Parts: sequence; structure tokens; C-alpha cells
Amino acid sequence: RSSDLGAGDDMAQIFGFDEIEKIRSMPYNSFFGEMGITDKQKKERIEFSKKIEDDMRFLILLILIMKETGRVDAKKAAEQFETKLLKWIARYIDLDSETKAYISDFCLSTAQVTADHVNEKYYVSEDRIRLVSENTALDFLNHKDFKEATENKTYKTWNTIIDGKERETHHKENQTTIPINNYFLVGKALMRYPHDMAVTFTNPEEVINCRCWVTYS
Repeated sequence: RSSDLGAGDDMAQIFGFDEIEKIRSMPYNSFFGEMGITDKQKKERIEFSKKIEDDMRFLILLILIMKETGRVDAKKAAEQFETKLLKWIARYIDLDSETKAYISDFCLSTAQVTADHVNEKYYVSEDRIRLVSENTALDFLNHKDFKEATENKTYKTWNTIIDGKERETHHKENQTTIPINNYFLVGKALMRYPHDMAVTFTNPEEVINCRCWVTYS
């Protein structure tokens, strides 16, 4: 599976990208290592991904236990998933209103997809755990970097890895520079930065496994 290739227009549902097509994860060192971000940012993203991994394993185990009891309650599982995540995530990001809302949406949608497909091997696999973890790390940490940049930067430039695996819509944005509070038009999505959490659920075809990054100036 290409590391930056979208699965098509059929993916427009909340975190349903892995219901439509089983996109493969990438090793963290490869996924983050290709990006033109600092070594500190790469390390932070790998650490964050591993913490999400642990919480994803908890969620899957909880849903499997619920399955054995005869009743899977995705909402209750999501609440416990969110409680675990909130115990550590504030060490990495500020919990502003947008981030809090995204956490709730992410936990509920991930729990629901897992519950709906608990009998299918992929949905309880390490591959899916890594896929969700590495993409979610970018959702949160790219948001953090953007918020910090708005305090003292004026412009932002979209950067795309051009290697034949990139999305056409992302290729078109490569080296585009705009005022920091403006939006990049990426396909049909208006994005502040790659992995913009505001469009993760509405335009997942422009987000999942995206390897792009922005530089601020």
C-alpha cells in the first residue's frame, strides 16, 4: 500500500477509512523519518504514537472482554479509552476547546469502529493499532505546532514528498506559501496544516497516511 495514497471518495465517514479499505501502517522510523521536520519533532511523534498504541491495546482488549460477556457497549468503552488518554496527553499538547472536542470524537469513533468489526482480525491487529497511532500523533502534534507558530510566525509553506506515492492534490500544494491564518485548498478540503484535525473526519482521503509537513516563517 502506498504511504501517501488515499483510498478514494468512499472514505467520507468518521474514522471509517479502515472500514472501507485496510490501509497498511508504516514503521514509525520510516513514516516520520521521511518528513522534513526536526529530529526533536520526529522523536516526539514516535513517543506519542507509542502511548496511543498502549491505549489502543487497552480499548481492543476491553471490547473483546465485552464481547465475551455478550454485550459490547462502544460508548462505555470510548469513555474509558478517553480517560486513559487524558492521563498523559496534556504533557504533549494544550487541551484547548478544539483539542478536547477532537479527543472525544476520536475516542468514540475509534471505539465504535472496533466494536462494529470486533470479529474481523484486522480490526484487532497490531497493524491497525500502528496505523491509528501514527496518524493520530500527527493530528495532535501538527495542531500543537500550528498553535505555537501563530504566536510569532507570519507565513506557512506546505511541503510534499515527491516520490510518486504522493496524492495529486498534495503535489499541487507543494511549496505553496500563504499567511499563517489562511487555508490551503487541498482537493475539496480547506486545511490549516497537514493532518488538520478539523478535516480528519470530514475529508479523511486528504489526511490518512499523509507525509506532508509545513514550515513556518
